[in-house]
Amino acid sequence: MGTTLTGTTPQDTYDSLIKVADNGPLSGTAKYLSDGLGNDSVLSLSTAAVGVGTASNSYTAAGRGNLNIAGSGGAILGFQIGGSPKGYVFHDNTNLQLWNEVAGALLFGANATERMRITSAGLVGIGTSSPQGNLHIASASDTGIRIQAGTSSLSYIDLADSASGAPAGSIAYNHISDAIVFGVGGSNTERFRMTANGLCFNGDTAAANALDDYEEGTFTPTFGGTTRTGGSLSARYTKIGRLVSFEIFLYEATFSGSSGPASISGLPFAANTVTYGQGLITYNSCVDGNTNGGYVDAGGTTFFPVDENNITVASFIDGTSNRNLMVSGTYTV
Repeated sequence: MGTTLTGTTPQDTYDSLIKVADNGPLSGTAKYLSDGLGNDSVLSLSTAAVGVGTASNSYTAAGRGNLNIAGSGGAILGFQIGGSPKGYVFHDNTNLQLWNEVAGALLFGANATERMRITSAGLVGIGTSSPQGNLHIASASDTGIRIQAGTSSLSYIDLADSASGAPAGSIAYNHISDAIVFGVGGSNTERFRMTANGLCFNGDTAAANALDDYEEGTFTPTFGGTTRTGGSLSARYTKIGRLVSFEIFLYEATFSGSSGPASISGLPFAANTVTYGQGLITYNSCVDGNTNGGYVDAGGTTFFPVDENNITVASFIDGTSNRNLMVSGTYTV
């Protein structure tokens, strides 16, 4: 190869030597290394790149690295310690894969600091070395975690550890007040929060002002002071917090044996014991005294129709298949 070692010139017949395939010096063009018998090895060298299974330095030219590994079944870079395989990087011509052959985790870091890991159980942790779910993202400060779609500054959700640390458009869990806080707007104004007492609005955290229930459904009222048969009867309610709204519709029923006082029982919740609820009566052909309203008894589940301009409970009127009534009202529990 044009080099003299202690007065001896290496010959091609020395099979223990490795030389560049074309006997030329290393240059920017990668060349296979060969042994003294002229057999190419799997290794190629240039002044800028190392190839395994290839003499191409195209990856170096494209700025993709100084080590190019090639193979007919995909490129593999294996890691072995003490004679036992530990893991490898593999490209199957479609996907780049990173494998760990032992029970440990795959760690990803920057500046010698771990940033993400995948455990042997398949759990992914970002900002935590002990992920507790399939994807566990943690932040060590109140700057929080951002989930963003698109490039708009309005298209994201931030999760922070306190309300004050959450920017606009945020969901923040406050471990001190045990609440989840939602805020919107450029001034990061709190709009509502979920607490153990219920749903609070606009920064008001008083337990007495929290919305703690919403439900809706149907109920079956019963008529007192008469015997009702036939007809069509329907009743429904909506409960928002302490406020209950109800509607009752009776159509073409038969009343018999009517003798006051009239009552409609079976409201879905008992009224509070301090104040009375009220109801409006329309489409009425079964209550006497020109009745157009009534009250819900305090502490009870009964509505009483009242004679017009009076405090006397009204009475039902007997009739066959022609008794109709609509009642709507509200009361608090």
